[in-house]
Amino acid sequence: MRRKITKVIEDWDTSGREAALLILGARQVGKTYAVTEYGRRVYGDGFLCIDFSDAALEVLRAFEGDLSKDSLIERLSAVYRGFRFIPGKTLIFLDEIQLCPNARTAVRPLVRGGEYRVIASGSLLGIRMREVRLNPVGYMERAEMHPMDFEEFLWALDMPQNVIDRVRRSISDLEPIEEPFFTTFTELFSRYMVVGGMPKAVKLYTETKRFTDLHLVFDELFGAYQDDVDLYADAESKIKIKSCFRSIPSMLAQENKKFVFGRVGSDEGTGFRSTGFRYFAPALEWLEMARLVNVCNNVTEPKRPLAERVKLNSFKLYMLDTGLLVSRYDDSLLTEVLFGNPDVNAGAIGENAVAQAFTAQGRRLLYFSHDDPRMEVDFLTVIGGRLCGIEVKTGSKRRCSSLNRLMSQYNASGVMFETRNVFEDEKGVRHYPLFAASFMDAIDPVSEAEDDLSFLDAVIGKYGE
Repeated sequence: MRRKITKVIEDWDTSGREAALLILGARQVGKTYAVTEYGRRVYGDGFLCIDFSDAALEVLRAFEGDLSKDSLIERLSAVYRGFRFIPGKTLIFLDEIQLCPNARTAVRPLVRGGEYRVIASGSLLGIRMREVRLNPVGYMERAEMHPMDFEEFLWALDMPQNVIDRVRRSISDLEPIEEPFFTTFTELFSRYMVVGGMPKAVKLYTETKRFTDLHLVFDELFGAYQDDVDLYADAESKIKIKSCFRSIPSMLAQENKKFVFGRVGSDEGTGFRSTGFRYFAPALEWLEMARLVNVCNNVTEPKRPLAERVKLNSFKLYMLDTGLLVSRYDDSLLTEVLFGNPDVNAGAIGENAVAQAFTAQGRRLLYFSHDDPRMEVDFLTVIGGRLCGIEVKTGSKRRCSSLNRLMSQYNASGVMFETRNVFEDEKGVRHYPLFAASFMDAIDPVSEAEDDLSFLDAVIGKYGE
């Protein structure tokens, strides 16, 4: 499956910089697949994958003792007999590098001089950071990899790029999206929210076009993440981490989606001796470092710079993947989401989808809420150098009094992601369909694509049924 991280890898690889590329992301978001596909395609027999999650003892021993380049290559040559380490033609992939602390230290000598290219991946690197000796600055570039975004999902369904670009251009120009495309993209986004962006789930859906077996994938993922807690978290934090993670769906289902410590574990009958931020902070930090959650912090005041007004102890927690979130709710909700029932409260799912889209685009998640007077805006960001409030509406009710007050009192702009086509209302709020959150590069302007109408008939015929 085509992934955007491939372009990041290509840019790094062709840059000539003497630095390794470290790709971070949650388990099973596709890091190994993306790097392996690139390595085999570009380097052929010069690609070596060292998977530390399944490494033999002799592999681990190769990273002990003298970590100079010549010594490392000599020991690795002894382990991987028949592999030729040719300067300028070798890409070494250190998969799940956090499982071998010395391997990260070995990166510096390997990349020095530019003879060998090195990519490393890590799922729980932040959690095990204390065990890893750090390299000097400049020898490791970082890139984040997330679950597949909506555009990557469209690629997996063979949606032509020309059509995606036409939709993106309508969003950029604040013009209604042509009806066949609006309907098609709306329907496909509903499917995307149910399937999510975990590659295994997307692969199953693209092969079968059915939703019936998705729960098996999500149950496996959910179990694997909880197994990681058992393996890598300290004994005192394990139950708090699991309870916080499992509490996210019920927290988001509330009208006020703020994460409330007093409700952690309430559905399970779990009792904790404290309900304060400090008590749960290590558990929340663990979930964030494992990249299982996307944290959206409240700000004290909707004024720039927003980073200086973040309230660390007041936040909403979203799951890393909306498909995983949907799988935690009753099965009946799946059907309602697919058919876009406006009478169903799918606000949790819509907000999670927008948060996931923003996170994939590198946008920090912030929101604004206070009680006197009552005002709450789902997301807060800066667009075109101006403060912007963002509301997410998935049902038939579209009142946005808080957003209107934010715009008038703080000279902010306003955006609403909802069920209708693109337009701007009389109060200056820009309305976009929910899927447009995945194309924030069009709302926060980018260069326009060339017109090409040649794919219209084919796409309408294939997706417009």
